[in-house]
Order: sequence, then C-alpha cells, then structure tokens
Amino acid sequence: PHPAFKRADNTVMPWFEVGMYIASNDGNGNPVSAPHKKPYHTVDFDDSKAKCQSMGAGWGLMTNAQWSAIAIWCLMNEYQPTGNTYYGQSHDKKFQTSIRQDGLLVGDASGTAQNLTGTGPKEWNHNNSAIGIADLVGNVWEWVDGLKIQDGQIIVAENSDPDELNWVSQSAYLDVGLKLNSELTDITNTNIPWSSLGKSETYIANQLLQQLMIEPITETGEALGRMYYNNGGERLPLRGGNWGSTSSAGVAALRLYMGRTIRDTYRGFRPAYFE
Repeated sequence: PHPAFKRADNTVMPWFEVGMYIASNDGNGNPVSAPHKKPYHTVDFDDSKAKCQSMGAGWGLMTNAQWSAIAIWCLMNEYQPTGNTYYGQSHDKKFQTSIRQDGLLVGDASGTAQNLTGTGPKEWNHNNSAIGIADLVGNVWEWVDGLKIQDGQIIVAENSDPDELNWVSQSAYLDVGLKLNSELTDITNTNIPWSSLGKSETYIANQLLQQLMIEPITETGEALGRMYYNNGGERLPLRGGNWGSTSSAGVAALRLYMGRTIRDTYRGFRPAYFE
C-alpha cells in the first residue's frame, strides 16, 4: 500500500482527507480550510504542524505521502493542475486568473500576490473540477510532514506517524551533481527539474522514495515542477511552488532548501485528517 494510507501501526485505511483549501486563519490563530480567505502564512514548519494537530485527534499537517498520492492520482488521470504561478494568474495560461489578497491587478509583478483561497478557475483544482483540491500548484509553498534531509540523507515516515523519532533514514542522499547517491560526497545548494534528478551508479532504486515522489521513475516522468535542495544540515520540505515560481511550480515541485524555522509570506500549509 502507498504510505499515505498506512496508520502508524501499519494497518491500512482506504482513505484520507486533506483540506480543499490552503489553511487560513479563523481570526484566533486557528487554521481552517475555507474559500475566499487569505492563506495562513509566515509560520514555520513546527508552528504549522502544531496548529494542525491542535484541531483534535486525527488532525495533522498534510504529509508528503498524502501530497505524493494526490500527485500520482493526477498523473494516472492524465491531468496536472495549473495555478497562481505569476502574480495572480497562470504564467503560461494568462486567461486563468484569481483574486489577489493584496487587491492588485493580476500580472502586476509587485505586492504579495497570494490569491484568496479557491478563487482560481477549476483548472487550478487537482481534478479539473469545481470540487477538487484547490491551489496545489503555485500560490504559496506548502509545508508537508513526514520528510526531511539531514546532511543530504533522506529521512521519511514509512506511514502516517508524525513523530520524527520514528522516521527512517534511507540509504539515499541528495548529492552534488544533481543526483541521488548512496553516500554524500560534497555539500551543494542547487536545483533541477524534478523529473531530471539523476542517480549515481552505486545508488539502489528505492520503491518507497518512488512512491513519495522523491525519486523520479519513468512512470512519474511527466510530473511538473522543480526540485531545490541544500544538503548541508537539516532541511524541511515544501511542495507546489508560489505565486512567482512560473514553470518551476507543479505537483512534483519540492523544496528541501530551508531550515525548520524559516517563516515568510511565501510559505503556508494545509491541514489533513487521517483516522
């Protein structure tokens, strides 16, 4: 089973739920998934996770596993959503527009151009439907749980367990040369189209990392988005892209570039529920 459907005890659920909308602030600091709201931003990884968990039992920060399961669903159904990738509009389909939270005109390359949640067209939803998951591509980078790197080594949750102490270090490193390697050879700060990430001769294919949309394979080679990584120290994951990412945004876009305490207007999060 895909890890998105596995409980912490490794029993399997047939479903999980994620917010239709990026989290917004209910006015009291609590995250909600609601349309036509300003995205919650300027929160770091731990704050995002804590706010989601405070909603009650079963609630948490959307995981990288859940994100990857949705991305794979998009690929299987031959549709990848567009989004707010250039100041309130799609960078390559400029007729697709939204309502900017800063009140400026779409395409005006100034201001803080997050769109109000769900105000884009149905093409910005994961299933090209009015009832799909909105704004996965562009708008704000989204913190996701269940993944990190430490000095290039990939560490992942093998199920829905949010406790980082139980995550498993893989025999896989993001290394110099824009590739996965079986060891770390040098420090780098780099980026590449996600589908073009290479593999060293000594690297052993890892099915779990393939399921988690970290290791590209032929079957996911059409996935759009750019991968950014800094393999020095601890780095936490963001997915999707932001309002200025243009062609770097996409369902496969992955940013393993920042520490857990970074907080700014370019980053938000999405709540999820899993029994």
